[in-house]
Amino acid sequence: MNMDFKQCHEIRKLMTDFPAYWFMAGGWAIDLAIGRKTRDHHDIEIGVLRGNQQAVFSFFTDWSFRKVVRGEFHSWQGEQLALPVHELHGGYQGLNLEVLLNEHDQKDWIFRRDQLIRRPLEKSILHFGGIPCLAPEIVLLYKASKPRAKDEEDFENILPFLQTDQASWLNDALKIHKPDHHWINELKCFT
Repeated sequence: MNMDFKQCHEIRKLMTDFPAYWFMAGGWAIDLAIGRKTRDHHDIEIGVLRGNQQAVFSFFTDWSFRKVVRGEFHSWQGEQLALPVHELHGGYQGLNLEVLLNEHDQKDWIFRRDQLIRRPLEKSILHFGGIPCLAPEIVLLYKASKPRAKDEEDFENILPFLQTDQASWLNDALKIHKPDHHWINELKCFT
């Protein structure tokens, strides 16, 4: 694995004893799936399943965490968080980490913006270079809501690496979530 992933390996080391599923999310998950760093990343996002949020609070005992509620930061003292709250920001001795709570049931990852969109957990958390990652098609689904330049770049960079079932799933999910999205045209070759 390329040395450009030093931060990701540091997170993997930090999370070694974490007692539940965790995974890289956002742009780093895309780059790990590609196998090289394609752009600058200004933060580190990891995901955990919402049902494991207490493990976050218990594991990061020395860290201070804030939850994001309607775009504003508020202290998080380990209370159970429900939708729409899904984002935590933690810090400790100069380290910063964004933790995204992911919806799920016993067998599926569930898209928090439309619970009709699901993916089996075993296809939702993949490993690249020994690091667990949210599957790139799921990362792209989140990025599709309000794509910025870096999201468009991530889509173009990962597109040649998507397996047929990943691209088909993303295409189907976009047709439900954002039926007029311009990525649907680019995914047609997979369907």
